[in-house]
Amino acid sequence: MIQVQEVMTAEQLAKYLQLDEQTVYRKARAGQIPAVHIGKTLRFKKEVIDDWLRISSLRWTAKKRASLRSWAEEFAKEKGIKEEDLEKAITKRRYH
Repeated sequence: MIQVQEVMTAEQLAKYLQLDEQTVYRKARAGQIPAVHIGKTLRFKKEVIDDWLRISSLRWTAKKRASLRSWAEEFAKEKGIKEEDLEKAITKRRYH
């Protein structure tokens, strides 16, 4: 059983996430894993990592996005909605 601390080192996080330690360092440097620099060392707060995992698991997969796009294209075609009209509506909504 892995002993999980409230604040973890890269090695501890790697074990927790079942990743290679170098992968943890690389992803942390790229901003893909939330980390805190304390001097030259990286630390990872378990609560933040757990929240990050929860949020990340809710993201749309490529398959879901492709399915939604396919449905939207078919819907627009059936309703006679032009892509440029849709883009205008999205832009208008985004800035209001």
